Amino acid sequence: MTSVFSENPENDLWRELLQYTYEANIRRFSEKMGRSVDEKTIDCITGSFLQAYEYYKSAKNANLQISPLLLYYGSTNLLYGMANLLKGEIVKISNHGMKIIIPDNMKFIADTQIRFNSPLEGGVHVIAKVFDFNDDMTGFKDWTLKEFLDSLGTVSK
Repeated sequence: MTSVFSENPENDLWRELLQYTYEANIRRFSEKMGRSVDEKTIDCITGSFLQAYEYYKSAKNANLQISPLLLYYGSTNLLYGMANLLKGEIVKISNHGMKIIIPDNMKFIADTQIRFNSPLEGGVHVIAKVFDFNDDMTGFKDWTLKEFLDSLGTVSK
C-alpha cells in the first residue's frame, strides 16, 4: 500500500471527487470501463457529486441539531453519484431501504434501531450491490445506532 501525505486531506479528496462533475471526465471514466453514458446519467452524476459537496460544506457550519442530517444527505448523494458512475447508468432507488425503530424503553439516542427493508429498490441494498455486496439484509437482525456506528470504526482499522 502506498502512503499519500497531504496538508489538507479533506480538500484533496474533494478535489479528486469533484473531477466527476465534468462531463469529459465522466465520459473518459466510462470509456475506460468499456461503457457509454448518456446525458441524463451524466447530469445525475454531476448533480449528485455537487450536492454531496454542498451538504458536507454546510454541515461544517451547522450546529449539532442539523449537522448529522446534512452529513447523511451528503453521504447518500455521494454514494448515489458513485453508484451511477460505476454502473454507467442511473440506478433505480425507491426509498432509503431502512426503517428507524424507537424502542419504548429507549434511554439513549444510540439505542435507536435500524431495520433493513426493500431489498430490490431500497437505497441500502442498491448501493451495496453496486459495490458487490449482494446479501439480502432484510434477514439481518435490527441494528442499534451504536452497533452501526461501531461497525464503521472497525471497517477503517
